[in-house]
Amino acid sequence: MAERERQRTQPARSKQPDGVVTVQGLPVDMLFEIFSYLHPLDLLHLSWVNTALRDLVMSKSYKGMWKAARKNVYEMPEPFPGMSEPEWAALAFVKKCSFCFEKTVMYMDLYLRCCAKTQQTDRASMLKQGHHNFDAKFRLLITNRASHVSSAFADDYALRSEYDAIDFTSDTAVVLKFAKRIYAHARLCEKWLSRFKVARAGDIHDIKQHRAQAICDKLSEIGYAEEIRIMPLVNMRSDFDEHPLVRKAQPMTDRIWTNIRNEMIVFAEKLREKRIIP
Repeated sequence: MAERERQRTQPARSKQPDGVVTVQGLPVDMLFEIFSYLHPLDLLHLSWVNTALRDLVMSKSYKGMWKAARKNVYEMPEPFPGMSEPEWAALAFVKKCSFCFEKTVMYMDLYLRCCAKTQQTDRASMLKQGHHNFDAKFRLLITNRASHVSSAFADDYALRSEYDAIDFTSDTAVVLKFAKRIYAHARLCEKWLSRFKVARAGDIHDIKQHRAQAICDKLSEIGYAEEIRIMPLVNMRSDFDEHPLVRKAQPMTDRIWTNIRNEMIVFAEKLREKRIIP
């Protein structure tokens, strides 16, 4: 009776098709090895799938997995001082405001992304030069910025949360030393980001070229080889390269070709008309 009750209260296991192995069904060491080959953003995406994967991916026992994933990215620096690997991955690759998590923010500002709305609601602002409200504590804040409003005055601002949290009773020299470390690392990250964007642009260009060539090869295989050959002669090469299905930065696969085949045949038929018409 007790056994029947236990079976009744346990959730039913979903039956998987023969030969299918779920991620949760693999040994943890094997998952660690597989995940180590991923991009840091892929690890973040995994952590958003469900609680079980999040607990696994975010476990402090597997920090090495995040370090290995970071090394898969072109010359990516280590995280900022005091920042974890997942936090650094989110800052580098998730283009969302670090506070509202809604607005898209394309550029990092030191170790955060801050949208215009958050800047107005979460910043402590006061005039700096020649004003009776000048606060020397601002020079200790890592997010301190000055926005000049005239030659005589500047609006000095920083994150209110940082302003409220900093311990101004500690040694000022220690606080300034930490801030300098942050600034130095920020310059390092800015240089990396510039190089990364150039490398990424090259990768995207290569992917697009390979995709275009793969589509040409597929069309040639089904009888449009002559149409592909004369494409530059009838001034349609640029139309082909700019076709929405051709210019995608997505590698060609058999599944993708199956999905786009009919539309690309339509384009090839237009080429055939150009070839036939004298």
